[in-house]
Amino acid sequence: MQLNDRLRINESFPFVASQIVNRLSELRAAKCLGDIPTCPPPKLKRLGEGVNRWSVSLNSKYSFIVEAAANSQGALLEEKDVVSLRILNIEKRRMG
Repeated sequence: MQLNDRLRINESFPFVASQIVNRLSELRAAKCLGDIPTCPPPKLKRLGEGVNRWSVSLNSKYSFIVEAAANSQGALLEEKDVVSLRILNIEKRRMG
């Protein structure tokens, strides 16, 4: 991660900047999405049935929403098959 990327993260998301940088480092170090644990931290959860999107917790209030960047041709991928991700959003988690 380059310095200007960190500065942009600090400007855009000052409330979770350090967690974003740490989680990005963990995602970069993983060989596939299956290497991300399903228990905290970070918690990985598939978003809905039949979609190639997941939530990766940043902290108790915020999550990355990610999807498989590979062309899956509409096929449902398992976590072990996802080797490239696209971050779609950082969103506040719903409580309750």
